[in-house]
Amino acid sequence: MLLNLLRIGETEMKKLLISIGKALFYFLVYFAVQFAFILGYVILLMVIGKIDIMSGDVQKVQDQMQKYVMGNVVAVTVVTNTLTILAFLLITLIRKHKIKEAFYLNHVPARSVILIMILGIILNFTVSYGMDFFSRISPAFEKSMKNYQEYSSFMQDSSLLPLVILTVVSAPLTEEILLRCFIFKKIKNGMPQAIAVIITSITFGLLHGQILWAAYAAVLGSILNIVFIKYDSLYANLSMHFAFNAASFIVVPALYDVTTVVEGIILGICSVISVTFIILILTKKRTPKIL
Repeated sequence: MLLNLLRIGETEMKKLLISIGKALFYFLVYFAVQFAFILGYVILLMVIGKIDIMSGDVQKVQDQMQKYVMGNVVAVTVVTNTLTILAFLLITLIRKHKIKEAFYLNHVPARSVILIMILGIILNFTVSYGMDFFSRISPAFEKSMKNYQEYSSFMQDSSLLPLVILTVVSAPLTEEILLRCFIFKKIKNGMPQAIAVIITSITFGLLHGQILWAAYAAVLGSILNIVFIKYDSLYANLSMHFAFNAASFIVVPALYDVTTVVEGIILGICSVISVTFIILILTKKRTPKIL
């Protein structure tokens, strides 16, 4: 019996290591594509003389890097995200896996899509009003909020169209394919589902960098994991992620000019609605189908 237990333990450990290895592989692909493109872009800028490293003037080089690299960070990120998705598609084809199965392109009923999108919008309300509300009543949170605004200011300086493409389409598509279709599904095969949810959610948060951004992204990531578990479909996650990010442009800015009390009431209402919608999603039965 002891020998059998050891064999089971060895099998489970091997399964765990394999699942982690597969997840890490896709992470490495993601970061490798990002690094390779940015490196190539910087080299190109040097070749055409936009970045003059031969001048020996460190400050001048830093200013040029700031202007041509950080100044175009939105466009650069859209390109690297596109290349990352193409890399994932290529890997899937090389491994002779079906695209629809590998990317979980399972059918989601229209009513469910609407439900999920409304949840995404309400969650954006909850996060946006929550951060603003607590920054008003807590000096410590106010400092974090200012740091968050400074951290995200590089995007606000970009043109509207590229910013919308990145925020509403490119980033959600890349993140959902990476974190849900590959990372979550891979590590779930070697560990309890709850632990896989926690790991993927924290990873999603860490990818957003700044502590406040990372905190709410981790919470959002856990809800996105719940949606993915329930529907087993990339379409479902994209619907919620698209709606959440789009709400920042469409809905939230128009409602910021309110008093602290009114904002607190709105935050409470949005929180209750969000919880209600999450419960509805959790309790809704669905049989996945592949289109």
